[in-house]
Amino acid sequence: MKKKTLQSRPPHPVDMYDQKIWWRTAGGEWVRVADMAPDHCRNTAAYLLRHAEAIAVRQGFRELVVYGDAPDDVVDSWMRRDAMRLDDPRGWITSTRLYRALIKRARKIGEQA
Repeated sequence: MKKKTLQSRPPHPVDMYDQKIWWRTAGGEWVRVADMAPDHCRNTAAYLLRHAEAIAVRQGFRELVVYGDAPDDVVDSWMRRDAMRLDDPRGWITSTRLYRALIKRARKIGEQA
């Protein structure tokens, strides 16, 4: 029997940008990055860049819900990370595993064409 891994199912929204397997479409459907068309990957990466500030804020709220009652050292660490994310949203989004996976797939397929 095949062992189920975290990659075999969509992530919790708080983990969406820290993984490279799944993307959630505007319609709410979860799709694998590996199954996305090259144009979809490019368009999604462009969307992430255009909306980096709003995404960074929304991600901060998601994490606050998860980490808000954590021990002080965890909250302090989260607050530092959140401040860095808000200081440079585009830098943050381009550093995420999801963004890098989208770009890699778009380039890889583009080279094959």
